[in-house]
Amino acid sequence: MINEPAYEELPTGFTQIMLLSADYVIDPVLIPSSVIFKNNSAGSITISVGTGQLIDTGTSYTLVNVGDSIWLKYLASIRTWVIISEHALGLLNRETYTVAVDTTALSVVGTDYVYFCNGTLTFTLPDATSTSNRYEIKKGGGGTLTIGAVAGLVEGAATAVETVDGTAFTIMSNGTDWSLF
Repeated sequence: MINEPAYEELPTGFTQIMLLSADYVIDPVLIPSSVIFKNNSAGSITISVGTGQLIDTGTSYTLVNVGDSIWLKYLASIRTWVIISEHALGLLNRETYTVAVDTTALSVVGTDYVYFCNGTLTFTLPDATSTSNRYEIKKGGGGTLTIGAVAGLVEGAATAVETVDGTAFTIMSNGTDWSLF
């Protein structure tokens, strides 16, 4: 039997926070389109979805430790719960942004970033010598994506240029410059 989670009711437009003490199946009819699930048990909690739905690219997500949490937003048009951010043991480890203007990447220690870049824009990475963050970038929306850096080269050049929509990169620093994978 699945226990109903404790939650705090918030005004319309705000994210609902649900404290889980047992495995939980998300029903998009009953849950608002933006929700934070937090593990409030001594063991792991698995969040799963109904038939035809996804959490990111799978059908379930496990919060391993007490205090772990995940912030999900439901996109009804594609029947998918998108991960906005994850917290492991209370530490944020991934943030997701959609940008359509020139953007300088964030660089909080211990955080990986996902950027959906739409249209023609320049995406500027931080100094390659001072960050160990991982950046995932996906190009969309037509135009040209130019990836540069505050300091350090991008794949041996001052910038990398991409024009093909759907192209995705994982970008990491080698301590001096930026590498695209």
